[in-house]
Amino acid sequence: MSTVWAAHTGPRIGQWRDRAYTTGWSHTFHFSSLRDLLEQMSRRRGLRERPRTPAFRTMRPPTPDLRQHGQVTRLGIVAHGDTQGVVQLDRDLTVSSISSFDQKLQELCSYLTDNAQVIFYSCNMAFGRAGDALLNALSARLPGRTVIGFTIQGETDANEMLSAMSPQSPGRVREAPHGTGSGRPGREGLLGPWSLYAKWSRDGTIVRRPPVERGPSNRCANPSCGGHSSPRHHCSGFH
Repeated sequence: MSTVWAAHTGPRIGQWRDRAYTTGWSHTFHFSSLRDLLEQMSRRRGLRERPRTPAFRTMRPPTPDLRQHGQVTRLGIVAHGDTQGVVQLDRDLTVSSISSFDQKLQELCSYLTDNAQVIFYSCNMAFGRAGDALLNALSARLPGRTVIGFTIQGETDANEMLSAMSPQSPGRVREAPHGTGSGRPGREGLLGPWSLYAKWSRDGTIVRRPPVERGPSNRCANPSCGGHSSPRHHCSGFH
């Protein structure tokens, strides 16, 4: 199985572009459009990971073809958002434009396992009702997969001091360790799937609403939710 870190080659992506093997992702791509990403992935038969053994022992068996039986368990797409309900690719991905992406999204499914996570590292794209609508539109086109976005603006190291003043300016961007233990809450940073700012959609429906959007009653996306006692608490069996 594989985890793919895909950074859009737009301007000002910064350090996100160069995180290749430092955070536990098995494959890294720099892409200009979804078409470009899919073309690169289709060519990577026998793609090797960065060697983790001494130089004289660099021979490793090739990684399986990414499309073979749907090999990708987690796909991280890194692109600017900056506005709720928008992912800035070669052209904006929004609810209004998503139908023009249908063919590529369908093709993307052939690389994903049946229960894969597709995570958009795009500032504010999941915020508010517009964020709900885009996540739901994406997950409806990626059946069975969980589509995740974030409700915050990812800040640079220079703005780290702001983290003490506002939950919407978290400062240094940190990721979940995408390896052992990454599927459980409390084991990640500000921009991981279980973080306080992550919103999930599956099969066209929001299934996890971040605490910052739960309102005074502290209810999540579960229709029968009675409220949560803490930000880390979640409805059993509903996420």
